[in-house]
Amino acid sequence: MTEDLRRFVIDHPEDDTARLRFAQALPSDSPCRRFIILQLQMAWVLSHEGNADDWDRFYSLRRHAQVLLAENSEELSGYLRNRVRGVEHVVFARGFVERVTMTPRQFLAMADSLFSSAPILALRLSSLDGFDELVQSPFLGRLRVLSIGEQSLGADGMRVLVGSPHVHALRWLDVFGCDIGRDGVEALCASSNLPEL
Repeated sequence: MTEDLRRFVIDHPEDDTARLRFAQALPSDSPCRRFIILQLQMAWVLSHEGNADDWDRFYSLRRHAQVLLAENSEELSGYLRNRVRGVEHVVFARGFVERVTMTPRQFLAMADSLFSSAPILALRLSSLDGFDELVQSPFLGRLRVLSIGEQSLGADGMRVLVGSPHVHALRWLDVFGCDIGRDGVEALCASSNLPEL
């Protein structure tokens, strides 16, 4: 049953109710269950404007989640790491690995396994190796966040990126330190391929 619920979470990465149902199906003493619930509670606080008590609660929840992650990182990320090679770093959100750091080439080579192992919504590029292939890939369309920070993208690279028909679902694009210049900014502003950004 938990595998069916995991599959549902992966297929519906923005559905927090699915994540909660998955957590509730796990044993009550499971660190994974506690971690998912803690991170879902944190996300709820972040999505609602609260008072000082809410933020005190958020920081307490975060401390507990950090301890659980430190003590159980292999168990919490193992499902993905056992199936996907080339992941350099993972970030959890709402209880699951949601952000990975990889090269574009690694991402494309492992995309099927990656998207069938976790509700991936964000990618941070550790290099531009394979970038031209990435912008042509429909897998790019499954991402909500793309971070290219500190890479030598330049204005030409920005034009290639925003000209891709697969960037339509991006809500956040990090190009800090990418030396895109005024031409790159103008290409970004003129693109009609980024309606969610």
